[in-house]
Amino acid sequence: MAIPWDAIGGRTSEVALIAWVAGGAKGDSAVDTVPLDPAVDGNDWTDQDVLSNFAVIEIPIPKPELTVSISSDVLNVEQWQPANITITVKNIGEVDAQNVTVELYDRDALLKSWLINVSAHSEVKLGYLYKYSDAWGIHTLKAVVDPNNEIEEANEDNNVATLGIVVGQVAERQNKLIRLGMYVWPRTYPEEYEKTKLLVENISSMSLPAKYAETVKGFELKLNESLKLFNEGKSLIYMPNYELRGALKIFSAYIRLVKLQREISEFLESLEFKKKIDGFLTDWDESSLVAQNKVGAGAGAYLDSLYVDYDDKYLYIALSTKNTESWRIAYGFALDYREGGYTGDADAWGRKIGFARGVDAEVYLYWNGPFFENPGTNTITSAELAVWNGAGWEYYKLFENAAIGYLGNDKGLQSLEMAIPWELLGGKPEKISIVAWITGANPGDSAVITIPDDPSVHDSDNEWGDMDTISTFAEVYIR
Repeated sequence: MAIPWDAIGGRTSEVALIAWVAGGAKGDSAVDTVPLDPAVDGNDWTDQDVLSNFAVIEIPIPKPELTVSISSDVLNVEQWQPANITITVKNIGEVDAQNVTVELYDRDALLKSWLINVSAHSEVKLGYLYKYSDAWGIHTLKAVVDPNNEIEEANEDNNVATLGIVVGQVAERQNKLIRLGMYVWPRTYPEEYEKTKLLVENISSMSLPAKYAETVKGFELKLNESLKLFNEGKSLIYMPNYELRGALKIFSAYIRLVKLQREISEFLESLEFKKKIDGFLTDWDESSLVAQNKVGAGAGAYLDSLYVDYDDKYLYIALSTKNTESWRIAYGFALDYREGGYTGDADAWGRKIGFARGVDAEVYLYWNGPFFENPGTNTITSAELAVWNGAGWEYYKLFENAAIGYLGNDKGLQSLEMAIPWELLGGKPEKISIVAWITGANPGDSAVITIPDDPSVHDSDNEWGDMDTISTFAEVYIR
């Protein structure tokens, strides 16, 4: 059967039904029902039946079903880039929705409200141009359909949609960059610059082998470029409309410093030096101290401590002094590390210095201090290694073949470090004996002090020109 709703007074949300079978004559009663009713006796066709067990059927009434979503063509809003917001309202129900309110909020602030009609199984798209503002940060946009629940829907839980938008990210970063350029980096840059400058100066003073000259020169150029950028940035940072440009230059200068520090650190590590050859003896201690003097031979000739260390690639030698004046003198070292060696009565540079044992190599460094009217340079102006080949000396320039670092000034040489490749000495030995001395600036001079202290240099009538035969060496066993 199909019964029009109009025939029974209109559509309703609930219907109670029961069906029965009764006799064909007037006055007969029910003998069976669906659903089965307890008042019906199947064997009695003429009693009185009061039916109560109806089947109750709920009949849903078609309603609108509204949903909402929100999207944007960009998620970062800047001065030059607004966001095109799209709100999509769908009606997935069976009934048209009339006079539907749609609202768009930025956080809790209402941006715009619409009143729309949405047919069943259709959608309506709404657009909104979201412009840049000074309220930088993350903004939550919220689209709400039927905010007051004026339209009865099957589901009221899908009427809100949200979207996160970032406003002024670039402007905020620029502002932060400018503030850092004005108030932070100008205070931190000078300290970092001095730190980096000292690193570059120390590497330059190490007088590394010639193959590293271009690398060290590159460090100096990068340091100067950083300082130039910093000064340019400082001159622009407080000029109207040039603040950002100035901040970028200062930032670039600072980053270049940090990067240069890292490059220098990696460069030093690549050299594989056990010691930092920079003239500062901070990484030397008593474990490598092989000799120490209690007295000197004058204000410009005072050897204090001698250190020796090694690894698989280098022999490391360090020397400290207690000089208080700068004299024009030479510093010498003798090494004995294999059988035989040189035992003549003059060393490899013609000084009147002999050895009671055969020496296999000598090192000489010339300290160019004042000499009468000549002020000198108060620096080491030459450094050589001489290796005995059994018949004569083979000479090598240490500044080109080894690493040398030292500190000195108008008070003379203060400290010295050397890293000499074992291959330059003919290989790594099992033991090495070493002595260091100070002698005059010219051939024919002799030693005036040694470390370890040797009796041959104790005061004589002509200590700078007598003949010295050195027999006291410090011994270092190589593992």
